[in-house]
Amino acid sequence: MVAGLKGVAFLDDDEMVTSSSTENEVYLISKGGRKIVGKASLGKGKRIESLCAVPGTKRVLVADGDGTVCDVDFAKDPPTVNCVATSEHFEGPPPRLTSVAAWDESSCFVAGAVKDEKYKCSVRHVDLKSAHISEATVLDATMIRALLAEKDKGRLLVGVVQNFESTRPGGDDEDGSDDKALEAKHTDLVALYPDSDV
Repeated sequence: MVAGLKGVAFLDDDEMVTSSSTENEVYLISKGGRKIVGKASLGKGKRIESLCAVPGTKRVLVADGDGTVCDVDFAKDPPTVNCVATSEHFEGPPPRLTSVAAWDESSCFVAGAVKDEKYKCSVRHVDLKSAHISEATVLDATMIRALLAEKDKGRLLVGVVQNFESTRPGGDDEDGSDDKALEAKHTDLVALYPDSDV
């Protein structure tokens, strides 16, 4: 039994991929055949959070909760799994990666927050060939819920949740306590235009 499905991505008109965060596996599915035609295991200890297809290939990038980006290649039999960027490649504490978006065959963007600081999220660029993770953030936000790369339009779409504070007008509350700042949230869809050399 497969549970904890995380993410879905389309490789072509027939094939799609999804993953199980409980089984730590990625599945290749034939829509026409309505069955699983391939499977790759990321191994024990991985907590799959997000995946995306690499344009023009049968490769899938998978982000996990420990700051690792794995490259799964379903063009090979059996499929290969290569962890191209790990927690060791981050300058500081590795973030829990919650989203990944492939820009092209050699680079991607990841989003996440450092453990115990879930309201301090950022987007970073990853060079898949050198496993270099940019120290400079592309975007900082309270929470980042989704990434989508549209290289043909030269942009990266980011779903963010931002916090702001407001204060209740008037005097003391009925219980005698002072007015307190209220935390509210609003969601934005942000379009970023990475540098042309990314």
